[in-house]
Amino acid sequence: MYYQSNSFGTPDNQENHVQDNEIAADKSQWFVRLEARDYNAELRYYHQILESQPNNVAAYYQLGAAHLAIGNYTAAIANYDRVIELEPNNAGAYHNRGNAYTALGDYQAALTDYNRAIELEENDPVFYNSRGAVLCNLGDLAEAIASFDQSLRLNPLYSSAYNNRGNANAKQGDFVSAIADYNKAIEINPLDGSAFLNRGISQYRLGNQLSAIADFTHSLKLNPNYGKAYKNRGIVRAEMTDCEAAIADYNQAIKLNPADANAYYHRGLASCAFDHPIAYQAAIEDFTKAAELYEQQGEIEQHQLVIDIREELLIWLQGIEEIVDSPL
Repeated sequence: MYYQSNSFGTPDNQENHVQDNEIAADKSQWFVRLEARDYNAELRYYHQILESQPNNVAAYYQLGAAHLAIGNYTAAIANYDRVIELEPNNAGAYHNRGNAYTALGDYQAALTDYNRAIELEENDPVFYNSRGAVLCNLGDLAEAIASFDQSLRLNPLYSSAYNNRGNANAKQGDFVSAIADYNKAIEINPLDGSAFLNRGISQYRLGNQLSAIADFTHSLKLNPNYGKAYKNRGIVRAEMTDCEAAIADYNQAIKLNPADANAYYHRGLASCAFDHPIAYQAAIEDFTKAAELYEQQGEIEQHQLVIDIREELLIWLQGIEEIVDSPL
């Protein structure tokens, strides 16, 4: 085998529960969970209300919720801006605008909004959970854990806060505490595939490869379209030298998320296990694709790492060909 990885390659494998829009509490209960609904119809309906009632706060709130649900984060922010303009003490609007900022990667703006939501409604566990998740993204793990602790004091059965606190503990290297939190999240909500994924990652970090694979597999039973679970199971299988099964997992991860640079990178590594020119060519193609995606996504160090590996592999293959082709 030419190359093989000894660690998970993604910078953040854990799945955070950052947004809990279904419980985005303001006292008037305007926000209701949007599930399998016609969001375009929602948008048309509330726009019609605003044509005759241009200052209808509830309509702006629901427009923000619908835009948030379908990923129109800039539009969601604009609607929550209007809610806050009309009703400056609407805690739910600050929270949900924070969710939109989080989705856009503006964690500092999100933190400002979550803090304001907590000032206005200090007993809402969802607000503390969301703040903790964004603090994790900002790297302030001690404050994040404190925020999750407060969320759980307010709601001891809040599985999302256990899951997120587990992530913070894992990022600190405390995988035993992380697993305890994931266990609690799973006990409360056994259908949460992300908690199984995260527990599998911590099991892996502790050297428990079989337990990790079991957790990733169970995560996929709950969500067969969970690309991260396929990818991470593939990485563990590759480390256990089951590279054929690993490649099958990477194939699924790439099918589900063609922009996952790490999946191409690890599939290239696994292909190198097969001492055959076709496998090496496949590896080179995967490294090329991974490098392209890393560059597009601003992952400069990973981009250079893959370029270096690809060039080393090309040189190595050229040397083999020269030896084979040289006359006796």
